Amino acid sequence: MPENERKFLKAIRMVYGSTLLNGPFAIILGFNGGMVGLNDRIKLRPLVAARKGSILYLASEEAGIREVCEKPEKVWHPIAGEPVIGRLKVDLNVKLCTARIRY
Repeated sequence: MPENERKFLKAIRMVYGSTLLNGPFAIILGFNGGMVGLNDRIKLRPLVAARKGSILYLASEEAGIREVCEKPEKVWHPIAGEPVIGRLKVDLNVKLCTARIRY
């Protein structure tokens, strides 16, 4: 990594360090344009990805993927802290409804 980029990233971590996700986690986030999977930087929680054709699968374990896709072409365990990003070829342009939950 170039020195100036390393210094920049270090400065960002110093300023925004308190906002970093700490501890074990694995997140799969869906949005109108696709989905993102991410786990913690030391891989304390599992995340598995698979692909068959143009379809991307993300789950906490391989058995879950094989339940919906018997013969994936590629199965891999993403490197800790590196996101897996799947983008749709066409934007769905779906309006999301939000519900207010009162306790």
